[in-house]
Amino acid sequence: MNDRKTGCNLPWCSGEHEHTGLFIRHRADVGVSTVQGEPLTVSLEARETLGGEPGVSAHVAVRWPHTAPYSEHGGMVDGMDAAADEADALAELLTLAAARLRGDQAPAGLPADLGPYETEAQAAETVREAYGNVTDLGTMGRFNHNRLTAACAAAGVRLGAYDRRILAWLAGWEPETVAVVVGLVVRAGRGAIDGRTEQDGEAGR
Repeated sequence: MNDRKTGCNLPWCSGEHEHTGLFIRHRADVGVSTVQGEPLTVSLEARETLGGEPGVSAHVAVRWPHTAPYSEHGGMVDGMDAAADEADALAELLTLAAARLRGDQAPAGLPADLGPYETEAQAAETVREAYGNVTDLGTMGRFNHNRLTAACAAAGVRLGAYDRRILAWLAGWEPETVAVVVGLVVRAGRGAIDGRTEQDGEAGR
């Protein structure tokens, strides 16, 4: 990237910009994974048209390098671009697919005790790590959000963009409150799979 010293208002931008005659391209690498032996780079990108608003076309970019099979061009060309909500939806599907491939019962991140809870203390016991590892409200929110999305994946719930917005809102509540929602979602999902309700006996335990 060119002109690394130029700052901008995009909070995620690393300050590396590529200038062309038509736009300024912002980029920040998130990380590299490997798929069938080929490196796969995940980045955040945005194009700021000259005289336009920065970040109007911001997206998550997933790219293989030119060495990937069937690539006919040089550089980071083969891959896809996704909006934030689209990236969330894809991540959920990939997590669920990987869990099924491994034969997992549910995605990691769920407590052993999913209720039903008789007291607040019982629910709070399942989220002790949220308080032990917390460094700020953002850390606790991420813990809650991970629990909520894991619960939806375990129950086979397909999420829409507005569903994910509500999950993000719920993640701002106390972990023990979120624990109850997590337990309800997972138990309802298991009940639907088993074809029975909790009144039938030991379902949910």
